[in-house]
Amino acid sequence: MAGILGMKAAALGSRTVAQPPHSSSQSAEPPIRLSHEEFEIYSHARTLIDWTPQEIKHTPPLSKLRPGAKQDKLPMVLERMGENAAAMIAEFRNIACEEHVYSQWSLDRPIAPWQERGQNEVAHRFRYVIIPRSAGDPLMFKEYRINRKGSPVDLESLSDMRFITTGFTRFWAYFNTSNQAQSRFRYFGERTIRKQKCYVVGFAQQPDLARDVTTFEVGARPAVILWQGLAWVSEQSFHILKIETWLLAPRKDIGLESYGTIVNYIPFRPVGLDRILWLPKEVEVRVHYKNVFLRNTHLYSGFKLFRVNVSISP
Repeated sequence: MAGILGMKAAALGSRTVAQPPHSSSQSAEPPIRLSHEEFEIYSHARTLIDWTPQEIKHTPPLSKLRPGAKQDKLPMVLERMGENAAAMIAEFRNIACEEHVYSQWSLDRPIAPWQERGQNEVAHRFRYVIIPRSAGDPLMFKEYRINRKGSPVDLESLSDMRFITTGFTRFWAYFNTSNQAQSRFRYFGERTIRKQKCYVVGFAQQPDLARDVTTFEVGARPAVILWQGLAWVSEQSFHILKIETWLLAPRKDIGLESYGTIVNYIPFRPVGLDRILWLPKEVEVRVHYKNVFLRNTHLYSGFKLFRVNVSISP
């Protein structure tokens, strides 16, 4: 059980790891490729792109949706979303913020949405840093945690932290102009959230084209994870207010029954920067791995520009 509850997770383009607490996932990563068996699993998956009107009606995230029967709005919405994402990536600066993480796990039964904190839940506070990578890097951002002295936190040393997740800033990068060819898209309609009218757009990664992937490691056997999901896009600004993702197909071959994430974004304008950056405010992650159910809640606040000062001492 230590290998399961010692899970260290990361999102989109990095690694999601199920491993003993003292092993390391920080080594250099080779290119991630689908195996033949994985390609078969994903290529036969039925995704939200194929949902019927009845399935849409009974999908909780799409409740209160004003359906869009036609796809004529989709090209315009994707174009504007892609432009916004590309502009944010080009102008992104180093960001630091405060992070509160609540991690909970349960054996054999799901964790109810209203379930309060119990003996199987721990909480931690971190200083969270988001740094843009060089142009052309498919991971887009490096996201990590530091202590008050500015040194990276050794997550393996957090013996009570059974499940840690990261990498939510760049979820909107699925819709970056240069990344859109990796996925199929569908326009579902309109819905108001947070007092803003939004277009609701679905996406599903294409197994033969996807480059931005995640791996889920069980011992020495890494599994490539592909995603599908929904984005709520402001009709006024064409920025993403919320993204919900889940597996393109369950990975029953490794015991990964489900893995879902909900990210809520807020606007932040750093001093000296003209463009508004959209950063994660609240995140919920749910995983069902074999007989273990896990839930992480991340809360972010106090966004600031992050500068690194280097001094040389004799």
